[in-house]
Amino acid sequence: MNLLIKKVRVVDELSPLNGKEVDFFVDEKGILQEFSGQKISSVIDQNGLIAMSGLCDLAVNFGEPGFEHKETLDSGAKAAMAGGFTAVMQVPNNQPCIDSKEAVSYLQKRSEKLPVEFYIQAAISKKTECKSLTEVLDLVEAGASAFGDGYSNIWHSGLLLKALQYLQHTDKVLFNTPYDRNLTPYGLVHEGKVSTKNGLSGIPSIVENLAIARDLEILKYAGGNLHF
Repeated sequence: MNLLIKKVRVVDELSPLNGKEVDFFVDEKGILQEFSGQKISSVIDQNGLIAMSGLCDLAVNFGEPGFEHKETLDSGAKAAMAGGFTAVMQVPNNQPCIDSKEAVSYLQKRSEKLPVEFYIQAAISKKTECKSLTEVLDLVEAGASAFGDGYSNIWHSGLLLKALQYLQHTDKVLFNTPYDRNLTPYGLVHEGKVSTKNGLSGIPSIVENLAIARDLEILKYAGGNLHF
């Protein structure tokens, strides 16, 4: 492939070309800013082209294992790559839940040949039910990149504190969805004029604000060099 892409606006604050419009030549060696004499097999020349660093999605669910009829690692990775994402992180909300060494090892092996970088967020509580802690250190050993309960909030304060204390012995990050389910267990959209007009159960801002405030207080109490 010898491709010439013309009039591309660079969006990268770390690049001296940031904000400039340049031409790029792409071959099997990669992207060359300066070129001459190379044979060009095709040209892309249209308005609105942007060149930027690859994006990272920290909360994808490619369905595998358990929901392969919706999506697989292969189809999800291809979709991510087509959208400009070069790295993704799988959440644990599958069937079976990603809460064991076996589940993490399976995903590690399956993702080896994917066209994007693949990271795994292992469940911090078994089955993401927030009742009992998973084997955190075993999951780290198996290859988990981060922890959390994915789309579920870690509502149990004691479990959250214990999780943070365990993670002090690792370099892993803990993710938590800020949502106090006791305030609005069946919320659908942000609370406001639109939710009222359409008769939808609203989610007030306090639902997230209280959850974040609690998490920060627990984090301060846990102490140590933590990533949250």
